[in-house]
Amino acid sequence: LAQFARELAASPEPGSQQLAGRAFEELGQPTAAAEAYRRALARAPADAQLAERLLGLLSREGRTAELIATYERLLTEPRTEPRLLTALTALLRDLGRADDAIAAAARIGRVRPGDVALHRLLVELYTRWELPERARAELEWLTRIDPNEPSHVLALAEAELAEGHEAQASIVLRRLRRSAATPALGHLQLGQA
Repeated sequence: LAQFARELAASPEPGSQQLAGRAFEELGQPTAAAEAYRRALARAPADAQLAERLLGLLSREGRTAELIATYERLLTEPRTEPRLLTALTALLRDLGRADDAIAAAARIGRVRPGDVALHRLLVELYTRWELPERARAELEWLTRIDPNEPSHVLALAEAELAEGHEAQASIVLRRLRRSAATPALGHLQLGQA
């Protein structure tokens, strides 16, 4: 198995690197396994299964600093699953590093400004963490990057109302009605949001 793992590790193909990583794990060589997974991810950054294997290995080995750095690096890739942000921020919060979790979330949001799914997740995280100003800022951003989605506008209006900003909520809702092709469509969008 050791010879097989070394031969696979010599190949530049991501699939070979992933197999090498698994073989090194079986051989009890987590450092070599992590290196093989990293090489594979360098060539296939959107491979969610590969990312999970590396993250799992680092977690099992208690390599927290590497784990956090790997999460952050993966999250800068445009096609990476936004749910990794939830895992990263949960890890940081579990370590008593809530401020680092908030900073990481904001940093990833800046790196991926057009990722609607990621910014929806940020709204959810900020709301859960009781940071209404940040959640409202993300909702405002969502209405800019995904202006045809009425649920973002309605959520922003609700956030404004929750903060006691009735006039601002009214302005936001009027924007939704005006963005529709006809007034009737605007009311329909508002009702469906």
